[in-house]
Amino acid sequence: MKSKPTVRFTETDAAAAPSFTARAEDTVSDLLDYVVEFQRMRSLIDACEADVVDAARRLKLLPLEAEPARTSGWSAENIAMRELSSELGVRLRVHENTARNLIERSRSLVHDLPATLDSMRSGDITLRHARAIIDETGSLRPDANADQDAVDAADAAMRGLEAAALEIAAGTSVGAFERRIRALRERVHPDSMTQRNREAREKRCVDVQPGRDGMSWLTALLPSEQANAIDNRLRLIVRATASASARAASAGGAGAGGDAGGTDASGAGGADDVVAAARTIAQRRADAFVTLLLDGEVDPYDSGVIAPDIAANRPAPDPAGRAPGLRTRSPRARVPAGIRASVHVNVPVLTLLGHDVPATLDGVIPIDAQTARELAKHAPSFVRLLTHPETGATLSVGRESYTVPADMRRWLVERDLTCRFPGCDEPATHADADHTIPYNENGEQGETCVANLAMLCARHHRFKHQTRWRVQQLGAGVLIWTSPEGRSYPTRPANTLASAPPF
Repeated sequence: MKSKPTVRFTETDAAAAPSFTARAEDTVSDLLDYVVEFQRMRSLIDACEADVVDAARRLKLLPLEAEPARTSGWSAENIAMRELSSELGVRLRVHENTARNLIERSRSLVHDLPATLDSMRSGDITLRHARAIIDETGSLRPDANADQDAVDAADAAMRGLEAAALEIAAGTSVGAFERRIRALRERVHPDSMTQRNREAREKRCVDVQPGRDGMSWLTALLPSEQANAIDNRLRLIVRATASASARAASAGGAGAGGDAGGTDASGAGGADDVVAAARTIAQRRADAFVTLLLDGEVDPYDSGVIAPDIAANRPAPDPAGRAPGLRTRSPRARVPAGIRASVHVNVPVLTLLGHDVPATLDGVIPIDAQTARELAKHAPSFVRLLTHPETGATLSVGRESYTVPADMRRWLVERDLTCRFPGCDEPATHADADHTIPYNENGEQGETCVANLAMLCARHHRFKHQTRWRVQQLGAGVLIWTSPEGRSYPTRPANTLASAPPF
């Protein structure tokens, strides 16, 4: 048996070690220099992109100067900008809104903020710094109906804000810079805070963006006092539900035989309370938020999970209508739900048979198999669609409406799943069934049949009729779109259906 070699660390090696460490540190420093240089190059490329995009914008608008104004429909400038943003979005493989923002950002840098563009060319600031300057200075711009004095005051404020921002941008991180330029903007804005708040309230909105692992982000832009009131109410609800769950758990654990809603001597009962007690504050806030919007009230004993069978374990309210553990001055009144959520769920047949195959909401947002099974089992407002596990072909479509237009639309929604314009991911459930060849009442042109229909969101439905984009049906639901520049972009249906429509 061979003996293992002995490794000895000599004094010579020890002396050489610091030299190796120093060389490694020098190499790391050199590599970081490359990273910094790459960032400067990236800023230069972003500046060059702005120059090129704005040149394309100006050339697109140039022929319109000799054209008469349109008397109906979209203006010629609006059509030209929509054509440009849609073509740019398709070629960059980004949403049309992203392309439109790039066009507007480039215009602003070239014409309104030339000093910022120069700083990008020299690599002194990044695109994120430039975006902060664009956003804050852009908010100073007056509306189209403002008088000349207001325009002059806004221009002066924009130039002053840009100059002040560039003085601090070079040595400031993006996050700190955004906070500082926001504070600068408040000081130089020519309009009062009251007036600006009145105008800002007109932009309130709610938005949903798909996330990972069957989750989504629901965001809202609201007046600050309303947003903080919502936050405070969620905080109070979380405090109340936590107190109710703690009281119920304490009462259940004290009784040997277990009373209504309590646990028995072995601690086996009260599954709802165990789940509720395990939730974090963030989870309780999210559960209360969802319950308020969908049901109009919050049950302090709701665990926030889909488990209807554990409702029997909840402590009963007292005769006055108050939930145990909650101090209320009036009986708990149920707010009528009124509007119920209705979601298009695409469930593979193996999922309903117990296999771990994900499903989708509106054909776009993935959800886990267990959630899909619960929705199919407990939610009668969901349309159940069974698909083949390998081909994705539809095996069965729920028939809740027997009118031909409703069945035809449902078939098209299942086939397309999203708007069929290139790059658009608006769910087909929110879209229009568009005649590819326009419908003609004398029957000589476009027919109302699935071979001549495709789902288009409201924006691209009107877009198709107002701009020079053209579309053809190639059969089997395949569309070929031709841009005003003559480029072709095919789009294919999300699902290949197993047979002809069931009507």
